[in-house]
Amino acid sequence: MSGENIELQVILITDQPQELEIFLNWAEQVALDIDALSNSGCGCCVNIYEFSTSPAAARRLDERLRAVGSGVNFKT
Repeated sequence: MSGENIELQVILITDQPQELEIFLNWAEQVALDIDALSNSGCGCCVNIYEFSTSPAAARRLDERLRAVGSGVNFKT
């Protein structure tokens, strides 16, 4: 596998605070500045972030979010 990053879309439901907590903890671990990300969600129902990261980091985030019923969308 090459060392190239992959594109992700993460949709966090605002009334599911565990999703945001998982995302924030993960972002801190991979040094992703979420304040620099654009949120294309409404903010009252969902927060939608699109960014690139390593395949390994993307898999870790997906596993953690799926544990609470969410996940990530891998963009092709």
